[in-house]
Amino acid sequence: MIVGRRNMMNMFGMCMGSMCMCRCAKDFGIPLESAVRAATENPARALGVFDERGSIVPGKIADAVILDRDLNVVNVVLRGKLLR
Repeated sequence: MIVGRRNMMNMFGMCMGSMCMCRCAKDFGIPLESAVRAATENPARALGVFDERGSIVPGKIADAVILDRDLNVVNVVLRGKLLR
């Protein structure tokens, strides 16, 4: 798949947010569920876009970072398309 610059920046931002979330969860003992919510649902609510982003439910825009058990980025889904 050819990925445009804007999509690459979105993917980079999602990965950086996930890495920050993982670092917080690991380094500061924050429960993973709380860290995920802090990196996804809370910002979407603050930006007024929670009706279309910020959680995984039918009808929302599918942006997601897939992590392994050690919280390493395995795949990225941007607007419903697997990028990596």
